[in-house]
Amino acid sequence: MAREIAMSAPLAVKSIRATLRGDLADQVEAATFHEHREQDRLQHTADFAEGTRAMAERRTPEFRGQ
Repeated sequence: MAREIAMSAPLAVKSIRATLRGDLADQVEAATFHEHREQDRLQHTADFAEGTRAMAERRTPEFRGQ
């Protein structure tokens, strides 16, 4: 992982490090938790299944908000 980070854009890495060291780290953690919870919930919807099928079939999905 260190090699991957070292090969990344230096300004982005510096910005991420500053975020994780500062007060924003708690906010990032909370946002990440929220995002994971929502992704888990949405993976069990008809729209998620439709999106997955549409991608596999190389067609435009028809979402219904379900």
